Amino acid sequence: MKIALHGRNFKPEVQPYIAQMLTELQQRGVEMLVSKTFAEFLHPLELFPSNCTLYHGQEDLGKPDFFLSFGGDGTLLEAVTHVGENQTPIVGINTGRLGFLANAGADSQSEPGVGLHLHGAARVCDRRSHARLRRRGHRLRRGR
Repeated sequence: MKIALHGRNFKPEVQPYIAQMLTELQQRGVEMLVSKTFAEFLHPLELFPSNCTLYHGQEDLGKPDFFLSFGGDGTLLEAVTHVGENQTPIVGINTGRLGFLANAGADSQSEPGVGLHLHGAARVCDRRSHARLRRRGHRLRRGR
């Protein structure tokens, strides 16, 4: 399994959770792709996983099985730009104050969701919305 990781600076109290998550991923033999931005925060804390690949942007990310975003809503939205049109499922883990999009908390209760996905027991739901645009009562076609 291949998992991409992206994040921003986090509070010291979140560090043990992130360390535990990275250790668990290593123990399960997960191939990790870590964003350059997140690596810059992990290196000084000696949390950078030894068996991971650094990626710089969407072009060298490839298509991971899923994506972990550590941060808040802004970080989750950055993760969307990393994934691009690949439609890779993103799990947002909120390490900040308030999260509307990244609503899984950075605590021991959040790990089971990631663990279920690692074991293939989680289901990915398609949440795209489809809108039909109209102007003066007529449906607009693409490209207009």
